[in-house]
Amino acid sequence: MLEPVQAFEEYLDADGKSPKTLESYIGDVAEFMKYLADQNVTDASQIRRAHITAFRNNLLAKDLKPATINKKINSLSCFCTFLRKKCILPESENPVVPKKDRVKVATGSEKEVSAFTEEDLAKLLNRTNDKKKVSLRNRLVINLLLYTGARVSEVGGIRIKDIDHVTSELQIIGKGGKYRTSSHKARRT
Repeated sequence: MLEPVQAFEEYLDADGKSPKTLESYIGDVAEFMKYLADQNVTDASQIRRAHITAFRNNLLAKDLKPATINKKINSLSCFCTFLRKKCILPESENPVVPKKDRVKVATGSEKEVSAFTEEDLAKLLNRTNDKKKVSLRNRLVINLLLYTGARVSEVGGIRIKDIDHVTSELQIIGKGGKYRTSSHKARRT
């Protein structure tokens, strides 16, 4: 049963997927294959729609967040497409129907995002201005987070070569190795 999973991993790698994407997809597929083995399904060619819906219901019963379940459904959709391309599943057999299998989230009920009020922002910046208590590096990190919209992991990955001193632009490498540019004129700290 591991053979198709290994072939799928090689396929994703050859397609240029990032290591994190590979890890995520393969983890989700391996979890599904273990679930199938527990149901006495031992061959990937035996995967049917009923297995996908039962697996989804199993995930729902575990009280996983909709985003987590939907990520797993996306991984399985990609895996089943791969199995059909490799003729392991018949072309007519499409066990995953993403529109039906994804957990629907009511509009407006997504995770609320909180933002700093002007007062909170002023307090934070006032505290970071104390050069005896806050290092230049830490002030820079806080300013980058506040004024570029970069994620913490992205700020940690910034290198000197990512800064264009002529145009005052910063190139940020985001999720999936995608580049974006921030050109906010930062104030001197």
